[in-house]
Amino acid sequence: MFVQALFSVAVFLCEFPSGVLADLYDRRVLYEISIVVWIVACLTIYWGQGFIPMAIAWVLYGISEALSSGTIDASLINLCKVSSVDPVEQVKRFKRISNQLSLVAMVVGASLGSVLYFRIGFNMYLVGVAFAVLSVLPIIFFFPHDNQSEQHSNRTIRQQIETALAEVKSDRTLLLLIALTAVSQIFFGTHFNLWQAYMLSIGMSENNLIYWYFLLQAIGIVAYSIRIDQHLRRVMLLATPCAMAFPLFILFPDRIVGVCAYCLATFTFMFLQYMYDVLFSLRVSQERISTLITLNSTASRLAGFLVLGANGLLLNTVNLRYLIVTDFEISLVLSVVLCFLFLRSKHKRVEGSSGIKEITSSA
Repeated sequence: MFVQALFSVAVFLCEFPSGVLADLYDRRVLYEISIVVWIVACLTIYWGQGFIPMAIAWVLYGISEALSSGTIDASLINLCKVSSVDPVEQVKRFKRISNQLSLVAMVVGASLGSVLYFRIGFNMYLVGVAFAVLSVLPIIFFFPHDNQSEQHSNRTIRQQIETALAEVKSDRTLLLLIALTAVSQIFFGTHFNLWQAYMLSIGMSENNLIYWYFLLQAIGIVAYSIRIDQHLRRVMLLATPCAMAFPLFILFPDRIVGVCAYCLATFTFMFLQYMYDVLFSLRVSQERISTLITLNSTASRLAGFLVLGANGLLLNTVNLRYLIVTDFEISLVLSVVLCFLFLRSKHKRVEGSSGIKEITSSA
């Protein structure tokens, strides 16, 4: 548990600074450095013995994770925006495919890791190093370098941070998306840490948890396949009351009803996270994309830490299923409230600007 905490702290502390550096310098080089750090982490686990090498390895793993955030993905989003006939559709397509491939990779990695661990033990980390080398080779030989180091040669780190924060402040939609992503961590922080405990509490076999893991990942893949366009607004308005009711069915004594409700809630939040991600990628500027991607991620991690700590305290006094349902409902209600407040303030600004125009025209 302590080692996992070191990983989380390392990611939290390093992710936003790495995003700033990615915007100012070469994203491809930063990604390559992250792979090198990850390889060092694997070799530290393989050769080291005891707690200290393990702790160092997980800190390095966290730094690697932070360095890779907002690098290749940000460059590809920018390429979609500048080199496509229809950049909006191209960005949507890229996010859909990349998110789906990430889930597929997680399933393959979990399956392969469980098999390799029992067959070759710690040698599996050498296999991981080999896969890391193979994954970075196409980037080294075929992926283009960014030219932002030439464009921002006179910009300092402080100026980059200030302009990024100014962009968020001036664009209320970006601020809303960051807030919604952070609020969704109430669900994801609860889901990722407690779904196994929930399945066991309703009588599922421990040996079958791997199959439930595959099912939940498959639900995510389906959620990421939904097309995001203007017609989706009406569907979401109609579906919102149903989505808020789904988690309540988790409390039903019937196990099948409870599991179906849990899966539907998972589908809802996976889709919402995907939608926030797509809209954020479309909205963010090319010059500050890495900085803002990592800012968004850092805010989400902070929210996740708070949820983890709160759940850890509440589990001592609150029933597991009641805690899960409460967290799911709080996340949904806060999301609806944030959207309502945003639309309300937007409506007031439109009315205010219309009034100014009328006054000026009459004068």
